[in-house]
Amino acid sequence: MSATLITFEKQLEFGFAHHTYWNNPYQIQTELQHSFVILYVKSGELKAKIYDKVFAAPTGSLLILFRHFPFELYTEDGAAQDYCSIKVYTDYTFSLMEDNEDFPKNFTGLALPVVVPPGAETESIKRDMFSIISHLSISRDTYGFYASMTMCGILSKLDMFYRQKLHKGKTASSYWEYKIKRYLAENISRQVSLKELSKALGKTPNYLNNVFTEANGTSIHQYINYEKMHHVATLMEMRGLSFGVACENVGITDVSHGYRLFKKHMGVTPKAYIDSERFTFENQP
Repeated sequence: MSATLITFEKQLEFGFAHHTYWNNPYQIQTELQHSFVILYVKSGELKAKIYDKVFAAPTGSLLILFRHFPFELYTEDGAAQDYCSIKVYTDYTFSLMEDNEDFPKNFTGLALPVVVPPGAETESIKRDMFSIISHLSISRDTYGFYASMTMCGILSKLDMFYRQKLHKGKTASSYWEYKIKRYLAENISRQVSLKELSKALGKTPNYLNNVFTEANGTSIHQYINYEKMHHVATLMEMRGLSFGVACENVGITDVSHGYRLFKKHMGVTPKAYIDSERFTFENQP
């Protein structure tokens, strides 16, 4: 399964969001833009040729097209098409990952498959797309924020779908390592116990901790504290939050405890970090 590795650098802005009946059997993309389109195929089969590679999207599937490079969109038999599509403008870094490539380690952006075949994931995303189209047709000013949040959810689902497919057939430790890190990242704003993680993933606490330690060389508890402190540092650096408020944003209400964790995992005190050259936020509180 081919995928695109992408890191967004600005807020999402919507171009079009609509249901379409397309009676042109062939379309060549010539106007290059920093945008992408997600299409849900209601009927027929769409094919996209990107460079020399052809991607087929049958009925009930999703097709993700990035418009900063040329592509051709067509049908095999020239039949009319019925689909819905949402176009999003944003700045991003981008690379195309081939089927036989190893997934890059420590990649923090999104991995978006070019085609998502029909299935439960596709139906869930279809419902989200219909909701965006419906709300934006009423008022972009009123529902723009809702649409952006829903689109972020769609992109997260696409990323999760691809990575889960990628991990099938891999070792148990690498698969559960991904599942654990995904759950913890989605719940970084609060405290997550090993018991909760065990219940959410359907494995015993000992099993999860053992496979995670095998893959990372550290326990889940240590990893949680490490990730929270790096998130606190990011909140102070990029959003100008005070240390206490940044701690609250990751579910730590005891500032003294947060202080000790920060010094342990970042190597310096919060004040030293703020005063260092690494801290670049212009309007410090």
